[in-house]
Amino acid sequence: MGSAFMHGWVSLQTEGEMQLDHGVPRRVRVAGDALVDVERMADEIADVTGLHVTLDRWEPGEAAGESEAAVHVGFDDIAEVLKRLAHASAETYYDRYHRPMDASDVDFDDEAYAQDFNVALGVCGLHWGQIDPAALRESYRLALHRAADEIARHPY
Repeated sequence: MGSAFMHGWVSLQTEGEMQLDHGVPRRVRVAGDALVDVERMADEIADVTGLHVTLDRWEPGEAAGESEAAVHVGFDDIAEVLKRLAHASAETYYDRYHRPMDASDVDFDDEAYAQDFNVALGVCGLHWGQIDPAALRESYRLALHRAADEIARHPY
């Protein structure tokens, strides 16, 4: 993927499009009459995002004649999902404070990690207690601070 932090709906060659939330696939939709090769679609999403994914069952979409399915990221990719969410949180930090993060910003670190960890659990189909939050905290913090520093050096 050209940018690990793509956001919005992205067209797929297989048919339809996927919704990305900061580089993390969340949903996929197709025209209601489209014949979908689910394995091929999951492979394409994996190729575009670099994440291992499966698709949930198809449901009626928001628009008439449209079908949607949730995309689940494999639990082995939770560290990468957290890294991408850390970048999004770094954008929020910079928008709020207009400066790089420093060691004293522990309140923001704690709040962002708690929120992003819970999102990553849901994206990866995991529940509280299946992953030790402390095991991923330091790599998340490093990704958050690196991203905030990069954003501060090259804003918009």
